[in-house]
Amino acid sequence: MSRRPLCIIGCLVILILWSLNLMGVSTFGGTSLDLTDSDRSVIIQGILYKQESNSFYTSLYLKKTNLIQNSKKQSIDNVKATIKTEYLKQLPSDGDRLLIQGRLKQIQEPGNPGQFNERSYYYARKIKWYLEAEQVTIQKTEADKGVTFRSRLKELLKTKIKQITTKKTSGLFMAILLGEKSEVERETLLRMQLSAMSHCVVVSGTHLSILGWGLFRLLRKLRIPLWMAGMISIFLMIQYGIFTGNGASAVRAVIMFSMAVGAVLVGRTYDLLSALALSILLLLSDNPKWLTDSGFLLSFGAVIGLSIFYPKLKSKKENKLGNTFLGSIAVLLVTLPIQMYAFYEIPLFGILVNLFVLPTIGIVLISGMAGCVAAFFSLFLGKILAFPAILILNFYLKIGKVIQSIPQATYITGSVSLKRAVVYYGILAGWCFLRKKSKKVPRVGLILAVLVLLFPTPRNQTKITFLDVGQGDCAVIQQKKEVYLIDGGSSDVSKVGTYRILPFLKYSGIRTVDGIFLSHPDNDHINGIEELFEAVAKKETSLKIETVYLSKNKEKEEKINEIAQLAKRAGCEVRYIKKGAQLKQKAFQVECLSPENETGESNENSQVLLFKTDNLSVLFTGDMEQKGEDAVTEQLNERQEQIDILKVPHHGSKNSAKEAFLEAAGAKIGIISCGEGNSYGHPHKELLERLKEKQIGWYVTIERGAITVTAGKRNKLSFYKK
Repeated sequence: MSRRPLCIIGCLVILILWSLNLMGVSTFGGTSLDLTDSDRSVIIQGILYKQESNSFYTSLYLKKTNLIQNSKKQSIDNVKATIKTEYLKQLPSDGDRLLIQGRLKQIQEPGNPGQFNERSYYYARKIKWYLEAEQVTIQKTEADKGVTFRSRLKELLKTKIKQITTKKTSGLFMAILLGEKSEVERETLLRMQLSAMSHCVVVSGTHLSILGWGLFRLLRKLRIPLWMAGMISIFLMIQYGIFTGNGASAVRAVIMFSMAVGAVLVGRTYDLLSALALSILLLLSDNPKWLTDSGFLLSFGAVIGLSIFYPKLKSKKENKLGNTFLGSIAVLLVTLPIQMYAFYEIPLFGILVNLFVLPTIGIVLISGMAGCVAAFFSLFLGKILAFPAILILNFYLKIGKVIQSIPQATYITGSVSLKRAVVYYGILAGWCFLRKKSKKVPRVGLILAVLVLLFPTPRNQTKITFLDVGQGDCAVIQQKKEVYLIDGGSSDVSKVGTYRILPFLKYSGIRTVDGIFLSHPDNDHINGIEELFEAVAKKETSLKIETVYLSKNKEKEEKINEIAQLAKRAGCEVRYIKKGAQLKQKAFQVECLSPENETGESNENSQVLLFKTDNLSVLFTGDMEQKGEDAVTEQLNERQEQIDILKVPHHGSKNSAKEAFLEAAGAKIGIISCGEGNSYGHPHKELLERLKEKQIGWYVTIERGAITVTAGKRNKLSFYKK
């Protein structure tokens, strides 16, 4: 290592950036703007370099962006503008200079543990602002001819791909060759992910290495001089990296390929670790936020696994298949904490699948690329050349389908703490050191590291997390291995089950939900749970749901029956509960205080659940109003039941939580779940004044994100947004 100064510098840079990140110091430069007036319309000028469109919305990505105010231009970071597709008078082309009027906002941070971090993702791609566009004007067509040329070439290649491939495989071809995943079906992407083949649909180091070295060797066979062949190969790979979107793995591969070819040209030894360190330094010096990007981390982790760890694993006795297997093991061991950090689960059949994928992906690339080039001269020839790739891709899809049909094809690991990751990598480093000294050090010693990582200390404390689901409700109760959900839906967050509830469960390492209570069948309480049932039924997740607890209501009988059928298809037992029903566990119990019968309006007949441990009582109230609230108030007065935490009814509506109810509950803290800028005006001023009058402290998920209550001798309240 002392002979590799770049490696030492690279390690120091990473350590410094991680330290700054832990200290809360921003490592993203860019422009700071005063956006206190969120209703103020602004005008943005920029070059369109990418766009995504569907029947409802169009997203326009702008670079070389300026904020225009009072006839003055201020340069700002890249912007993602979103406008309703119907409002676009003319669809712009990539490379056009646009003027867009709208409301500029910072990209929001996630409100829940496990939720996709949009800010981190877009910051790594130098996009700092969202623009809610109202009007789009094309100021100049083809203002950036390079972007325009690449866009038109990409569209032409897409057309050729569709002409020479099948409908099933055309989207995969576009992702593999062009870095365009927009036309890959969601089901296909999911299958690739479940079977650990998602790296195939990302332009990665494998792509650049195969194509770059293939081109270099072809040029040499055509008797092109060494220097010219090297420079042509480097130039074309740089252009290919730009053409496919400049992802972290592609940029890393381009830098390392250029250094490898450069070493050949000057007759020097290529040092892989030094090349890796240089690519890290160049990427992080351009944008330190790459350090939190999963693609960046997985790309470098894979190279480290193959270059450092794999040589220690293999021995001379292994055959080619055995070495491929050990190579996959090496990559998995190094990237395991990264996968846990990014996805909270691992595909269990990944290593076996990659025994077939790794040796064949090169055939897919070469066959597909040759077919695309040939298609410009003859579609028939293009189809012939692309045929091997089509066969292999169809086989990939069949593998994915088979694996999806296997129960528990993935293992939910939960997130990884920094402490556990450090201990894990310390064990790996120690094993590598000992293995370097003696090949007799057994490989089985690595199992210890994996056990440390995958099996953390079990939770003993009872925790209740009120998730930020926008205008809706969802609470998660955790006690040791037992997990219960109370509601799960939203009226303003799209796919709330897929993008907020399920990620939180995975982040928390929850593999089985013992029960879900649904207070009433309004969408803002159930649509996320419906998504979970569908995902479980289709085997899109390894999560298991044991029981759903419903309450009968004649007004919503049809919807309740629909939920019950959906739950049964997911292998879930359906139970109906009403006033007096109890669920007793060792550490806690849940009692149903309402509804008493099946009649009445859906909201007022919401399930009202009293959750109790030795030290904590929480009242969950759904959208309880009027008669339902009066009935619960009467019970609380009769029982002299004092509540610690009140889930404020109906998202803080002025018609809920009247004085008599608050007096009977005697709660110290109120939790309000509602969405930012909701059309109902929740939480209403009148409700907040009543809470203040009764000296009840309240917290709102809009402001605090996920709110967690931890039961103990002194109950602890914590917030995801500080």
